[in-house]
Amino acid sequence: MGLRPMETVAQLNCDSCCRGFEPHQPPHILRKLTAMWAFLFSAINLMDSSLADQLLQLEGVDFFTIFLARLVNLGKLLLIMNDNQLLRYSRHILLPQIGYEGQDKLVNGHALIVGAGGLGSPVAMYLAAGGVGTLTICDFDVVDLTNLQRQIAHTTAAVGVNKALSAQQTLAMINPNVSVELVTKKSTAEEFSSLINEADVVIDCSDNFATRYLLNQLCVQLKKPLVSGAAIGFEGQVTVFDMRDDHSPCYHCLFPDNGEDTEMRCADNGVFAPLVGMIGTTQAAEAMKLLMGIGDSLQGRLLLLDALTMQWRTIKLSRDRSCKVCSA
Repeated sequence: MGLRPMETVAQLNCDSCCRGFEPHQPPHILRKLTAMWAFLFSAINLMDSSLADQLLQLEGVDFFTIFLARLVNLGKLLLIMNDNQLLRYSRHILLPQIGYEGQDKLVNGHALIVGAGGLGSPVAMYLAAGGVGTLTICDFDVVDLTNLQRQIAHTTAAVGVNKALSAQQTLAMINPNVSVELVTKKSTAEEFSSLINEADVVIDCSDNFATRYLLNQLCVQLKKPLVSGAAIGFEGQVTVFDMRDDHSPCYHCLFPDNGEDTEMRCADNGVFAPLVGMIGTTQAAEAMKLLMGIGDSLQGRLLLLDALTMQWRTIKLSRDRSCKVCSA
């Protein structure tokens, strides 16, 4: 962004334009600006951004301290982001609810996406476009011709290719600044535990109850926010289980595991193509809000969509005090 090292700033002089001033006269405005710039650059390099955040949260802090803390946070971001990144994310930065600080949280965020199909495709594409710095995508399946009607991260040329790998190739064209890590085999509980522990938010885009129950159990244990979505036919649902909150229900509270296999699959029942996009983009929005700590999440609310009548409904959720997973 054109920031100069303090040593270079210190070498600036304005002898040519200050010539004629006596020693007792006030310094030229350029000298003042140079000194202020050197001070700001020193503050940015010496003051940790986390300390600046703490200063902003204190009560009774004077205006200058708040101003300096905000400049430090802004300066840190300008030192990290290049011009192209600032342009790429400018429409986020213009939003007062996001700003530089929120975008910085996205850039430093890590999301785990389980499933790169109908839901995982829009989730991954919007998280990458929005600047989430690290994405881990898990999917052991390969792209099939029947997937292309709705799984928009994949193209005809990707038929036969692993879905996680195909998604990575698509995301690289959307935003090469995002690091995309792949898991292309079926993961064990221990492997999922390690993946979840490293992530800031988990997005469940899977298509089977076994994976959903496992992710929920691990997110409860590790206290990680879980964004859950599902879609079949013309009906979809999405919610957030944030186990950092002691009052949050979990997936098992909503759908207790009674051992019965009542799964409905797209291969057997069909699915309306735009439906998975509508649910998936909602999951992406919830994940980004959680990473930035803004707005109200869907925790404690189940959002239901009937795409055939285009009606949204909300059902309030509460923790099951007898739940074997989160209340044990």
